[in-house]
Amino acid sequence: EVMETAADNFISSVYWADASALAAGLAAMQELQRIGSLAAVEDRGKQLQEGLGEAIQRTGDLPIKVAGYCVLPLLTFDHPDPQTNNQLATLHTQEMAKRGVFASTYHYMTFAHSPDDIRATLVAARESFAVLTMAVADGDVGKYLEVPEKQTGFRRLV
Repeated sequence: EVMETAADNFISSVYWADASALAAGLAAMQELQRIGSLAAVEDRGKQLQEGLGEAIQRTGDLPIKVAGYCVLPLLTFDHPDPQTNNQLATLHTQEMAKRGVFASTYHYMTFAHSPDDIRATLVAARESFAVLTMAVADGDVGKYLEVPEKQTGFRRLV
């Protein structure tokens, strides 16, 4: 009779009695620590940030900056026209994809990224920046787009 009150309740828990998932998580964290994954990811991210910065400097006056933390380098566009910034971001993503690199303006670094991946990304970025430089000089970035312009992300409606 006392327990009937609880009969209609649903109780949820993240792990229930699955201690093996907790043990696996702990083992994974220990292994990542043992192999130095954080230091490797930080190092590769710094290499990417520095390489992107050098590539941008070579373009002259392309309105792009490298920002973010080393494990999540990002590109910010600084054109006076916000729509042009959005078009530049779209064009960059398009040009990187044409060169076999799946990258938007954010680069999510992982332990799986090799030095060869960083080099390939920087080669593709230099080529992308050359196209962006040409599009900005032309004055009509939109005409270089072969894909729909990127949509803005989530934002408050109220």
